[in-house]
Amino acid sequence: MLDKLETTTDAFTGVEIKSLQLDNKLIVMDEFHRLGVAMTNGRKNATALYDMLMTAKNCKIIMLTASGIVNNLYEMVPALNICKGPIKTEDGEWTSLLPESSEDFERYFIDTKHMKLKNVDKLQARITGLVSYKGDLFEREVLGFYPMMKTTIKKEHYPDRLPIKIEAVHMSNKQWGVYEQAREKERLETRNAIVGSGWAKGERTVLLPTYNEKFETSARLS
Repeated sequence: MLDKLETTTDAFTGVEIKSLQLDNKLIVMDEFHRLGVAMTNGRKNATALYDMLMTAKNCKIIMLTASGIVNNLYEMVPALNICKGPIKTEDGEWTSLLPESSEDFERYFIDTKHMKLKNVDKLQARITGLVSYKGDLFEREVLGFYPMMKTTIKKEHYPDRLPIKIEAVHMSNKQWGVYEQAREKERLETRNAIVGSGWAKGERTVLLPTYNEKFETSARLS
């Protein structure tokens, strides 16, 4: 993903990234947290992709990640803004769900002195319908699933479902070596992006695209 963000053309189609059309598409984004980090650090092509996703009409977006936040809470902003799409204000201008400036986001929602959230009710209201929290439901479902895996299930007109056997398959030394190389490359890219963006120096202003003018003729809904 990050390799593509360093180029101006798509590796598979040869089409310029800025000219790609995302309308009427199902868009699957694996390891989305890496793109989120690149977006919040102002990477040129990542920001261009954010712009395209925000302006895309009639599209479905699936973001896959096990690490929604890597370095700071602000990294969740692009994903939530993309999920919600542009919002038309009462005066007819277009804006995003959450502030696209890291300084504004921190001023509204982060108590930097005590390192905790503030205006929690307002933040929850904004992301209602976009974020779900199931508490310990998943854990309870998993714990209840394991005993069922060890039993034979019989159903009329269907073959018996025999107990499920789980067998761990470990990586070979060669596979592990390649995996470690890939992980080290990812860590280095993330570290360089943070240092280069000014986050490590305390310079936290990162502006993502604004949409007051861009959405006058283009909205998510056709």
